[in-house]
Amino acid sequence: VRCTYLDTFDWRVYADGAVLEMTPRNTKLSVTWTALNGNKRLGPVVLDQQPRFVEDISLSPLRRCLSPVVEMRALLPQFEVLREVQTLALLNQERKTVVRLQLVSEKVLESFSGKPLHALNYLKVMPLRGYGKSCDRAVQALSSVFQLAAIEGDFIRRTLARMDRLPVDPSRLRVDLSPEIRSDTAMKRVLLHLLNTVDVNEAGTRTNVDTEFLHDFRVAVRRTRSVFTQVKGVFPADVLERFTTELKWLGGITGPTRDLDVYLLTFDEYKNSLPEFQREHLEPLRHFLRVHQKMEQEKMATSLGSSRYRAFKREWREFLESPDPEKTTLRNAGRPVIDVVSRRIQRVYKRAVKEGRAIGPDTPADALHNLRKTCKKLRYLMEIFQALYLPVGVKHLIKALKVLQENLGDFQDLEVQALTLRKFGQQMMDEDHVGVDTLFVMGTLIVGLEKRQQKARQAFSVCFEELDCAEIRALFREIFADQSTQRVAG
Repeated sequence: VRCTYLDTFDWRVYADGAVLEMTPRNTKLSVTWTALNGNKRLGPVVLDQQPRFVEDISLSPLRRCLSPVVEMRALLPQFEVLREVQTLALLNQERKTVVRLQLVSEKVLESFSGKPLHALNYLKVMPLRGYGKSCDRAVQALSSVFQLAAIEGDFIRRTLARMDRLPVDPSRLRVDLSPEIRSDTAMKRVLLHLLNTVDVNEAGTRTNVDTEFLHDFRVAVRRTRSVFTQVKGVFPADVLERFTTELKWLGGITGPTRDLDVYLLTFDEYKNSLPEFQREHLEPLRHFLRVHQKMEQEKMATSLGSSRYRAFKREWREFLESPDPEKTTLRNAGRPVIDVVSRRIQRVYKRAVKEGRAIGPDTPADALHNLRKTCKKLRYLMEIFQALYLPVGVKHLIKALKVLQENLGDFQDLEVQALTLRKFGQQMMDEDHVGVDTLFVMGTLIVGLEKRQQKARQAFSVCFEELDCAEIRALFREIFADQSTQRVAG
């Protein structure tokens, strides 16, 4: 049997403790979901072709199980296995089957060429109900007589290990840092990791495999811009100016596509917020969004294939992989990274508290937007450099910050969505792709968004208290205290 194993780019099915297997069935394909521990199995579901998204699987318990796990991500063939199985029966004296054995010959194949990569032969022992002792004796005999050893680990991890791969999210932020290394060395290590994240998401972003490739691509770029410009006195001014310009350009060319992706992802939420008799009138907006998303996607793909982008990536990598000078005149480059980062985090936190305390019921919306930017910078710093600190304390602070960020994000996003829907309405009229009914329901959506924005504004003070309370202030002082002073005192 030739089996294809499907999962998302970031291995969501596996992370949820399951495996998704696709096998040929005559002229069709059979898809089965199985828990890694083997205790649960859903399917098979028979399909005409390989599913790209969960929605391509017919409505079934399998699809209902997958949907909240996979969400908007595409299902990709991770690897293929050609498996030959010979089943044997172990009989007792009455010639009754007490244990089943499977001799398995397994070859891992390249997903596209079908070329065998690795082979493995193993024996699978399957007990029958009521014959547990017979199974134990069989395993003992196989181990002692034939010198067979139990195979460790689950099937997915074991197979990928033979391919020198791991079932982990390639975009996950994980940088090992020592508190005492130089700041310029640490910064380059972090920025190189983020550049690699950009690289692994680039192909999926250009070809629009699913929306999360672009999302993770942009997050890596934003984190790069933030840490590159926030941690002062580490890199020369000309280097900062040169690469900051290109990073800003990169954020600009990917922004319009991501914005339209978000509107398409939330379209059903918009639609379901309307009375049922109005919902069909919103479909012209979906068509408009799809047309313009395709246009922006093509523009973005062209920019990501340009000589400017290739030159930026080449020069950026060369800089990040270049050795650090033994001596430097930059004030923070040679200092321990924990000293520099701790000081910066303290400053950004104090700025966030100051900005938040200045916001009242009548404060202009720009103040909330500025606070949101400050909170985002603070969170990036804590997330990127959390390996320098005790994880429990930092995670507690990030959790408190998330409460405020979600409130500020809702406030700004709802404002932007209302303004953008007005702009879309005007564009649709200019392109002669809208009727009165569609404009009316879009107006209804805008009113609903503005009401929700007002509720977010009213909830601000409560959310801000999560970050500006005695416990959190004390924890910030404790975790990010002046590390150099502590070492001298010690």
